[in-house]
Amino acid sequence: MELEIGSEILVIVLLMGSMLMMMLIYASSYKKVPPNKAMVIYGRKTRQGGPGYQVISGGGKFILPIIESYEFLSIEVRTLEFDLKDVKLDPGMYDDESPRIAIEATALVKVGSSREELMVVAEHLMGKTNEEIDHMSRKIIEGHIRTVLRGFPRETIDKERDAVAARIQMSAQQDLLNVGLDVRAFTLNRVHLKG
Repeated sequence: MELEIGSEILVIVLLMGSMLMMMLIYASSYKKVPPNKAMVIYGRKTRQGGPGYQVISGGGKFILPIIESYEFLSIEVRTLEFDLKDVKLDPGMYDDESPRIAIEATALVKVGSSREELMVVAEHLMGKTNEEIDHMSRKIIEGHIRTVLRGFPRETIDKERDAVAARIQMSAQQDLLNVGLDVRAFTLNRVHLKG
């Protein structure tokens, strides 16, 4: 009789231990997504021939141990400062051969929030550090700053900064959207006319 009671207690303890172990595994595999991040889950094959990964923002998801992995992407606003000392303007507008200006500008760039934009970001920016993303964004915007400013007279750049800044923002927007980034604001803080 004592043997039967002892074996029943042992079975109950083993069952409860197994349930507790399963709950701990489940709890450790459930990942919550903070509001300033997106989570990319990858590793599982899709039946429909999809991309093989999914991106979620907000909420949480159970990650299957061994089968799936995950990484977080920051979707916070990034502030990029520009201090360009030697921006060439179109020489065809002036008598001198190489008119130049110096500008200081600020851009606010953010990872897009829509599902489509997050899928593009996962494809192009996954595994890159914040510094690498900032560097890439800065190079794209700087190229557009130089290109757009070449089409304006020096005086217009200084007098109509908001209109010029809007043109630069619109110009850079599509290239950044191609990698899932969005220019939220662009401001020309200072324009120094040389010569």
